[in-house]
Amino acid sequence: MYLGIDIGGTFTDLVLMDEGGNISTAKAPTTPGELEKGVFDAVAVAAKAHGLGPEELLSQVTAFGHGTTQATNALIERTGATTGLITTRGFGDTLALQRLMGFTAGIPVEHLGRYSRRRYPDPIVPRRLVREVRERVDQAGRVLVPLDEDSVRSAVRELLEAHVQTCAVVLLWSFRNPAHEERVGAIIREMAPDAFVSLSCQVSPIIGEYERTATTVLNSYLAPKVANYLDRIESLLRDRGFSGKFNVLNSAGGVVPAREAARKPILLVASGPAGGVMGSLQLAQEIGHHNIITTDMGGTSFDVALVVDGKPLVSGTHEVGGYHLNTPVIDIRAIGAGGGSIARVQAGLLRVGPDSAGAMPGPACYGRGGKLATVTDADLVLGILDPDNFLGGRMKLDFQGATAAIREQVAEPLGMSVEAAAARCAKSRSGAATIRAISCCSPPAAPVQPIVSAMAPSLACRAFSFRPPAWRTRPTGRWPPIFSNRPSGLSCCAPAAARAIPGKGSTTRASIRCLPSWNSAVSRPWSNRDFRARNRSSPARSICATGGRRTI
Repeated sequence: MYLGIDIGGTFTDLVLMDEGGNISTAKAPTTPGELEKGVFDAVAVAAKAHGLGPEELLSQVTAFGHGTTQATNALIERTGATTGLITTRGFGDTLALQRLMGFTAGIPVEHLGRYSRRRYPDPIVPRRLVREVRERVDQAGRVLVPLDEDSVRSAVRELLEAHVQTCAVVLLWSFRNPAHEERVGAIIREMAPDAFVSLSCQVSPIIGEYERTATTVLNSYLAPKVANYLDRIESLLRDRGFSGKFNVLNSAGGVVPAREAARKPILLVASGPAGGVMGSLQLAQEIGHHNIITTDMGGTSFDVALVVDGKPLVSGTHEVGGYHLNTPVIDIRAIGAGGGSIARVQAGLLRVGPDSAGAMPGPACYGRGGKLATVTDADLVLGILDPDNFLGGRMKLDFQGATAAIREQVAEPLGMSVEAAAARCAKSRSGAATIRAISCCSPPAAPVQPIVSAMAPSLACRAFSFRPPAWRTRPTGRWPPIFSNRPSGLSCCAPAAARAIPGKGSTTRASIRCLPSWNSAVSRPWSNRDFRARNRSSPARSICATGGRRTI
């Protein structure tokens, strides 16, 4: 048997496939602070469905695959280890300077003009934990200044006295000649055998001093928490009879052995969302489509990605937590619009998300102490969810609690009925904004038509077909920040309803509007001045293309 588990913000999903290809699924609430409990709760549910005990089921599993957001959460919440950085003399401020990209990292292009929103991220390594050592290698890998081991030992001693838990070593041009970096790593292990050490020549051996430094530092920062979590999960699995291979989904959609993932946790920063893209890709291949938009809605976020010519778009660099990393990752865009997204009225307007009620306490209808109105509460009020058949009847929903939350926090402030307020909440969580955003930051595509509503039970993904552009601007298939063809107007798709999944008894609806159509006749990049000059007489065609994101 093959078993796959994905831990989401609200639920933990399990997929089990036997040797005959028969697939079954299970779901259990995620348990924040003790994620492994949710994993084994899902295993117990799957085992019971097969008439087996959890240990008996695990003893028959030959491969265990795991998607996790542990690395992402540790980075966002800043709960990683105290990390020290050792670098070449004169380059101690590389991480702080961020090549002048840090103060705009993560800010949407349309908000770059708001200087009040620009700020550098909280430092992963404060300047007091950065040490410089005497050495120098040139761009050809020639040693110009031999490594001063005394300065290395002094730097390590000072960092240990400052109670660092992990060390990152990033020396200039080490990817051309790693000898100095490897020697520094050996000295650290000699002086602190239990310390985790990341060497840039092993984690990110490519050019780009800032990105290489950020990638190596974050790898050390995340390592203890991710390694402890994976070791704990694997230990519990082995104790319960599992003897197969334990692999972890990485950010590029592949899998790596758990031991390697523990050494390079930076590869896992988008582990969970990558599973939704790969599930959508598999579904598209089975029905014969090669160009799709994938969507993955969970309890916390709504994720969108593109698959072009049968392959997901993968980026070699990406931004996480305000830092730019040199690791391959599927290009996924997300908004805070999931089942647990909190609905509130601010200044007379309804706002849904981006914050979520999560698994604990969860939506008001869960009956776990949550009092805030969410999209799930709205779905229950509207009759979309059956209060007596949630999670296959294992969890009863509180209809009265959901109704009270919607009435007090949405309906009364807006002066409308409870049902109308619930409908507004459900409509406001639409993923159209994300689909429009990814169409603006990714290859220009023709209008999208929804073609598939089949929803993988554990991945909750839908596929949409589109026509890819007939041109590419780079051999890698990536597009530049500013597009080189001009918009020739707007075209709209009418809302479409797809067929229900056989046996599911419900209809999935998809609405995509105002996606731009493109004319590739123009070969040179257009500036903002070009757009203003040529579209002044036609406001309907005026589109801002600053930085590659078009605001419609």
